[in-house]
Amino acid sequence: MIMPTLAWMKQSTLIDLHANVRANLDRYRTGGFSDLIDAGWRQKELLSYDVSELKSLTGNSKDDLNDSLVLYQELNKLPARLATHMNVWIPLIHTELLDYTRKRWLRLKGTDDELISDISTHIFKGGITGYRDDNSAARLWWSGYIGNAIAGKDSKEEIERILNPLMRTTDTRQAVFERPGIFSERGLARSISEYVAEGRLENSGNETVFRGFVKSINLRSNGRYFGDMKKAEVFDFLDSCR
Repeated sequence: MIMPTLAWMKQSTLIDLHANVRANLDRYRTGGFSDLIDAGWRQKELLSYDVSELKSLTGNSKDDLNDSLVLYQELNKLPARLATHMNVWIPLIHTELLDYTRKRWLRLKGTDDELISDISTHIFKGGITGYRDDNSAARLWWSGYIGNAIAGKDSKEEIERILNPLMRTTDTRQAVFERPGIFSERGLARSISEYVAEGRLENSGNETVFRGFVKSINLRSNGRYFGDMKKAEVFDFLDSCR
């Protein structure tokens, strides 16, 4: 079986594709980009993957966690330093993940300007918030990567257990992930997940409540070390952040 390859797109090709978004709107709505693929789309091959796994992504917002786990498990050999570059994600989005991106992020029946806005945000936006929170493919990978870091092991089941309470909605995901001081402290991040999973935070499904809770944790946790704390101690701290 010939496996597709995740590739690095030549910068000039990426710039040209971005510059021609309006001219390619019909391709984004119903067509494809296979006739445009040339050597610039695959300047350097990075790793192989099972295309059937990527094709299984549903594009439904309620399946964000599962879609993240599927994509990350398939591409988990990708170095994090490369996962910050749009050169990796743009060719994938315009091929195997085009249908997924349409379903999840593009207002296909909207105006041209609305569609262009969606394409700019969810395909071409760069920077840390772009690849971590907005890019249709990269945000899935980074969810899995951060879950892996919190779990401390490359186990789909454990990553799912950790991330499930933190990714109930797009907003709850962002409330945690936009604060690297929290998820870089593995013990604290795991405790937040367990705290929410055990129902200790009332109305945790309310995005305003959850965002306020995480904001309070971020402010109060500064300078604290949670690595040697017992669960009860961390939970007492989290109680004070509600």
